[in-house]
Amino acid sequence: MALPANIVDLDPVDFCGKQVMSFKEALWTQAFEDPQLSELLTIIPGVKAKQQVVILGFLGLLGKKASTTQCAPEASTQEIPSVQKFYDPANIEDRFTECWKNLLDKFTVWGLGNGLKKADLTGTDFANFLEERVLESLRQAVYRIVWFGDTAADNIADGGNLTAGIDPLYFTAIDGFWKQFYAIATANPSQRVTIAKNAGASYALQAFTPTDTTNQVVTGYLQSMITNMDERMAGMSPKFFVTRSIAEQYRAERRAFANIDLAYTRTEEGWDMLEFAGYPVIVLNFEDRMIKEYFNTGVAWYQPHRIYFTPITNLHLATGEEGELSTLKAWFRDFDMQYYIDILFSVDALVIEDYKLMVGY
Repeated sequence: MALPANIVDLDPVDFCGKQVMSFKEALWTQAFEDPQLSELLTIIPGVKAKQQVVILGFLGLLGKKASTTQCAPEASTQEIPSVQKFYDPANIEDRFTECWKNLLDKFTVWGLGNGLKKADLTGTDFANFLEERVLESLRQAVYRIVWFGDTAADNIADGGNLTAGIDPLYFTAIDGFWKQFYAIATANPSQRVTIAKNAGASYALQAFTPTDTTNQVVTGYLQSMITNMDERMAGMSPKFFVTRSIAEQYRAERRAFANIDLAYTRTEEGWDMLEFAGYPVIVLNFEDRMIKEYFNTGVAWYQPHRIYFTPITNLHLATGEEGELSTLKAWFRDFDMQYYIDILFSVDALVIEDYKLMVGY
């Protein structure tokens, strides 16, 4: 049986004796820093299969002028409306395998055992490094699927929006938040703000300009969302969630206004939080990264500037168990002398009540 492909590509690293001897001596690319899931949505554990969600509304008009011709009031015909939605989590899986023989002609050989123990990578620097990187990729997978999942996703050449060469199966497990946002905004156009720069036919034409700063375009988008939101949202502690491109333009507009930056407030934890009109503005750097990598035509990005405004209680992530989202299984199998890493989790994303949303794209 042929050797499996290398998981870690060390071909560009020269090996000519005793140089770098372990992953502890190598420099690791910095992992991305993103907000915790609990800061962005509500996690619903214990959802193992399709599960109904029922939302009950308000009673309609009540209280008519009393009749002067009959003793009892007429029975009301008003109803309390109800809506049903469903959590329907999909299973997400992946596997990585590594053979010890792939590590022999590289600096990783110094971390191997001796004799028959040489094949077992368990507990080695290589295994520890690999497991940490898989966990980081697992975290990114959750963000990618929950926000950008689309059961109809396809590559640009096939009528979709995915970058050429990206396997759609990395996106088609569920319909994520953005797929749902689009559907809500299509059904209720008053809940959408159109971001003109997204229509630019090139990276340059999609970039904000000094004229945009002078015209305070992003400030206008944010204000429009507040002005047009459902009145009930005001008491629900909604937050703005924006791409970094929107956040940086908003900062530029604040700085351009009397040369001061009014966009920040100091939190109890000691870090600066962006805000607008008293509402927190959460910057979702992962959206920019993923749009640029996975939604790139080669000359422009698909909707690089995005905003949504909603309380985190309105965005649900359903899963069998929260620990699934950050757990892997690693083991060595004597039979084929290979090291394995498996991940398996279930997840779904659901916007609970459509009216509790304003979106910009």
